[in-house]
Amino acid sequence: MDLYLIDSTIDELERGDTTFVNCERLASLYIIKEHYQKYPLVLRGLYDEVEEELNDIAPQYKSYCEIKRDYQLGKTTKEAVIKAMHGVCKEIEDFIQLLYSSTDMPEERDELKQLINKIYNKNV
Repeated sequence: MDLYLIDSTIDELERGDTTFVNCERLASLYIIKEHYQKYPLVLRGLYDEVEEELNDIAPQYKSYCEIKRDYQLGKTTKEAVIKAMHGVCKEIEDFIQLLYSSTDMPEERDELKQLINKIYNKNV
């Protein structure tokens, strides 16, 4: 959630009907906006953590690809490839766990569970 999204949602709700639900949402957004301006790092903290975990995957994968290439050229061992793949898997696991813990709806968690089951069932 960023300030731009908050402001645009407030504008949209202010132009909408004056319903209890809209007023409740506006009140919540006004509070969030006030706190966001005072404490932007607190509200962004979880988002930043998830993004940081996501960004950790690519370098680990690149390293794996380099090690795998070296293995194919006979320059390194099978164990090095397995260790590098373990590193990629660990980063993906960390990302998925943090993404899962950042959800607030059962339906979101169900989507992640379905993804994991889909991957598992394709490879069994």
